[in-house]
Amino acid sequence: MAEALRMAEALVVAARGCASAAAFPAGLNDLDRANCAALARKISILVLFFEEIKASVAVQIDRDALPASRLADLLVSVEVSRRFLRTGCLHDGDHADDPAILESLAAAGRTVGEQVQYVSWQLEKAIGDFNYGDFDVPEEVVEQAELVRAQLRRVADRAGPDALETFPCIYNAVNRRELNRMSCPWRAGAVPKDLLCPISLDLMRDPVVVSTGQTYERSSIQKWLDSGKVTCPKTRQKLDSLELTPNQTLRRLIARWRGPAPEGSDLVRRLASPSPAEQRAAAAEARALARRSGAHRVEMATAGAIPALVRLLSSPDPGTVEHAVTALLNLSISRSNRREIVAAGAVAPTVEVLRRGSAEARGNAAFALFSLSLEEENQAVIGAAEGVFEALVALLGEGSPAGRRDAATALYSLCAYHGNKARAARAGAMAAAVGLIEDKGGAMVQEGLALVAAVAPGGRDGVPEAVRALVGVLRTHGAGQDQLKENAAAVLLALCRRDAERLRSLTRLGAAEPLAELAESGTDRARRKAGALLDRLNKLRGLVSPRPLPGEISRELHGL
Repeated sequence: MAEALRMAEALVVAARGCASAAAFPAGLNDLDRANCAALARKISILVLFFEEIKASVAVQIDRDALPASRLADLLVSVEVSRRFLRTGCLHDGDHADDPAILESLAAAGRTVGEQVQYVSWQLEKAIGDFNYGDFDVPEEVVEQAELVRAQLRRVADRAGPDALETFPCIYNAVNRRELNRMSCPWRAGAVPKDLLCPISLDLMRDPVVVSTGQTYERSSIQKWLDSGKVTCPKTRQKLDSLELTPNQTLRRLIARWRGPAPEGSDLVRRLASPSPAEQRAAAAEARALARRSGAHRVEMATAGAIPALVRLLSSPDPGTVEHAVTALLNLSISRSNRREIVAAGAVAPTVEVLRRGSAEARGNAAFALFSLSLEEENQAVIGAAEGVFEALVALLGEGSPAGRRDAATALYSLCAYHGNKARAARAGAMAAAVGLIEDKGGAMVQEGLALVAAVAPGGRDGVPEAVRALVGVLRTHGAGQDQLKENAAAVLLALCRRDAERLRSLTRLGAAEPLAELAESGTDRARRKAGALLDRLNKLRGLVSPRPLPGEISRELHGL
């Protein structure tokens, strides 16, 4: 059974466990019991929403392709709510003395009412971050979930601005506890406190210092900054600079705490050889070994091959660079290596290879960035690298057929992180996606459709041209067009359903006729999407605007 389905089933079970007032702890006063009962009622209304998510996952043929990570925050938030309603506190059992949780709760207060406000905030946040487009949930159920979300937000807002400032700290501590219960690889209690990131409470691998002198894991502080915050998470002081400086001293301490690496292999020694010819031969051997098996990939990483290969990305010899970037790509097949590769500083030199390498090296660099971005923590770090989106867009326009596909795949994957969407849009990704759709050869139309859906939330530039191109796809005829039309209709619905001006442009472009044909004779999904668009066009003609629903356009295409 796929991870997404397991999470969806656990989500339904946890939500149902919240719904019973009998689960409330004894000793609550009337006001606290009323607050808990109101929270339980809200979650009981969400049960139908969670059941629809489960049903959507269950009917997917390729469940492993579904973004299980999108369910993780929801599951953790509902599980936190269930535990709170059962115990009356956020710290319980073997974590009652967790200093991170107790310190955060002390900052916000420990009354039941204040903790209800926090739990409401966390659940509202999880629903707000959820991408409805990833799952086929009926629109009326989405509306119901959004109404509950608005009610949860009102409860959370009663806490006041000072308490709301502390909620992210509680969130990090409580989430770490729940992830530990789900067998998270690092348990906070086993690691010295000074080696833990204050944001993620995880062992740091790429520690960086901000202007206040505090140290954080690079990916965690980058996400903090990408969200628009300009303060130090720990001290709350305004940052004089957004520059992140590597903390080499702490990096060495972390390496010492983790224990000495095995003796460097002969291969690693030769990767560091002063002889260019020996470096090139060793990089070629590393490339072949890393491709051969998972055991070789783990052994090479443990022996120290990753930093040695990263250094070779800056070699003046093009052949050495090509072997090194491909070796890192092959090493990244093992999930355990992805964070290590990014922490070793591979992103910036990989972007340089993407700009200036040979044709094969550029394509492999793009695919390496895609592979590294499969680890969600890496997406913000890669996206913040200077020129990464410009280099990918350039390869998409001028690379070899394989290189262009690699660039499209990397762009799509990086845009899974919302903070990267605007960066991709500014780099011209939307215009490049439209070019793929309108290319007369038609070799990468599907990739173009997927990119439009992924990049559109990053800005309005290029969206009118994308709408025109999508309508053009609806008008195409011939064998193999059904899937393209279905996906084009899905993206059009995502782009236009909440925007009256875009809906009017559909009328000007003559989209009603091909949409009507699609609603009559398309695939089941195509008929639903086309019918929904026609309904909105009819409402617009009748001067009745459809009620807007919050949420972002993201990954509207299943399976692309």
